[in-house]
Amino acid sequence: MSAKNTTIIEVKRRQSETPGALVRRFSKKAQQLGVVRKVRSGQFRARPLSQKKKKDAALRRMSRAKEVQYLRKIGKLKTGKTNRRK
Repeated sequence: MSAKNTTIIEVKRRQSETPGALVRRFSKKAQQLGVVRKVRSGQFRARPLSQKKKKDAALRRMSRAKEVQYLRKIGKLKTGKTNRRK
């Protein structure tokens, strides 16, 4: 691991703290810093999409855009912002 990707988490044992509580504090700190997410995301290498898959995805996007445009034109969809989750 290179130096720029290294995150050092230092947790010192407090007086009269149980080992379980120390591990919990360490885990919480690692979670907050995003270390767990980074490690898990690098666990499996994602293969790049093939040219056919890229083309198919682009065609689906174009088809969906055309459908949405038609629905807006006939008044089935409101113009403006889409109904996306926040």
